[in-house]
Amino acid sequence: MRRLDFASLTIVRPGFLGGQRDELRVFERITGAILRVAGPLLPASARISPAATVAALLVEAAIGGGAGTHVVTSRDIALAAGQGRR
Repeated sequence: MRRLDFASLTIVRPGFLGGQRDELRVFERITGAILRVAGPLLPASARISPAATVAALLVEAAIGGGAGTHVVTSRDIALAAGQGRR
């Protein structure tokens, strides 16, 4: 991707994506339930990445992304979610 020489490139690396799904995925529901309970004890990088927060960060990057390459980690997403970005 970097070879395309975009003026701005944002790479988003979410952890476990949380959000509503129409389809039933048993393993995801079990994992999500465990992570929700354990969330306060886990480091920010291991918490659920809310899909709405990831989407908001992607829109922000597309509209106002500064020059250069930027990486948004699961920790950054968790911190953004804690600040009320949804």
